Amino acid sequence: MLRTAIDTRKAYFQAVAAEQSARYFEQVREAAEAGAELARGMRQAGKLVEARTDARAGVLRRRDRPASEGAADGAGGAREADPLMGLAGRDSTFSLPEQLPALPAGLTVLADVEPYAVAERLDLRAMRLHVEALNASLELDA
Repeated sequence: MLRTAIDTRKAYFQAVAAEQSARYFEQVREAAEAGAELARGMRQAGKLVEARTDARAGVLRRRDRPASEGAADGAGGAREADPLMGLAGRDSTFSLPEQLPALPAGLTVLADVEPYAVAERLDLRAMRLHVEALNASLELDA
């Protein structure tokens, strides 16, 4: 049960990240196209004599295209293909947040992290509760 919960949480964050990446790469593509259009217009107006700006925009579009396409594919796949989130087919209606949550402003630094990690492990907590319940049922409180 814990593994399923962890995998589901991971799938949710991957879906949000994939959609956010797809939107980012779309913005990058639009900005590159706008820059190339501006350079063409300036060159036609006689304000820009070098064609390097247009060439750079083309390189940017070609370089980012595989990443952009991969992000778009990942967004669709993460939303539709993951049965862990209980979603199947195109009939599922749910919405993801626009972006991942912000990182915490300040992270707590633990001097001795191992005791904390052992105390907070859900599987060990479940085992402790099981042992306590077993002790109580067998009346072994010695």
